[in-house]
Amino acid sequence: MLFKKKISVGIDIGSNMIKIIGIQKNEKIHIEFINSIDLYHTKKIKRPEDLNDTILVQSIRKIFDSLKKFKLSKVNISISSQNAIVRSLEMPIIEGDDLKSAILWKLTNIIPYTTKDIKFDYQVLNLNKNNKTQDVLVGVVPSSDMKRILDILSRLNLHPDLVDIDSLAVYHCFKSLYDDTKNKTVALFNIGAEKTSLIITNPNHNPYFISLNLGGNTITQDIMKNLHTSFIKAEQLKINSHTHSNNQKHNSEANEKFDIKKYYKLFKYKLSLELKRAEIYYQTQYGEEKIENIFLTGGEAKSDNYWNPLKEDIIVNNTDNEHFDEIGPFFTTALGLALRD
Repeated sequence: MLFKKKISVGIDIGSNMIKIIGIQKNEKIHIEFINSIDLYHTKKIKRPEDLNDTILVQSIRKIFDSLKKFKLSKVNISISSQNAIVRSLEMPIIEGDDLKSAILWKLTNIIPYTTKDIKFDYQVLNLNKNNKTQDVLVGVVPSSDMKRILDILSRLNLHPDLVDIDSLAVYHCFKSLYDDTKNKTVALFNIGAEKTSLIITNPNHNPYFISLNLGGNTITQDIMKNLHTSFIKAEQLKINSHTHSNNQKHNSEANEKFDIKKYYKLFKYKLSLELKRAEIYYQTQYGEEKIENIFLTGGEAKSDNYWNPLKEDIIVNNTDNEHFDEIGPFFTTALGLALRD
């Protein structure tokens, strides 16, 4: 072979897990490799506050040690900060530095940071030539969060092709792989350990992004409080319940003592309240019909028996790996990053 196409790599760094995927894009997505590491399985952390950058570096290095044959040096990586903000803005039709300056000025009125303490990037969604405006999608992160992720990469001798907010990676994965020609309004729930990103999108309107302080650890902490146990034991109970439910195997003695469903029911109730508020706002803004589909991604997507029939799969039939459809929602952020050339 005289020429081998570059492998595009996406790394999703979460609070509980690190997920990585390498792809090549042809008519379908060809998966070169896929891997993940559960930070609690390393036995270096027993509660969320134990996690630090050194553990993250060691864990990512362990994954990359198994991928040496690919000779990887450049990656696309996510920022999963609760302080990240994504907004759609209407701007005049200008370009380059003039547009950047105008966006920065507008951000001063809508973000809780001083502009000298942030990093931001944008993409043009569409041009409205009749009223001489353009809609831009803007991602904002504190400079300290950006510095942290770049420091982690530097310690690993990796170079970023792209640093993106996790919710934007999910949105771009959806836009790349899902056929939205039916003009449906859909909601994307990306449920991580510490937070949930909710995205409402319709092909005729700008997307709406909101970050919720609810995640998989919310369920774990509820279990911990109710059973008066440690975080790590509560997390193990939750994970073991996933396994029993998804494999349709039941340990009768364990199930008598512990019922995971009530904790998911409470969590789903909290999310449904937030979804209803967001849906009302979106309808007020754009006059759209109710949300017709909900897509679930992120770490909690693996517990799909507790969510059906709420969710569909964004990724079905878009890869040449027949087994990927089963785990695809779990890797949506990493895949969305890898899809960004």
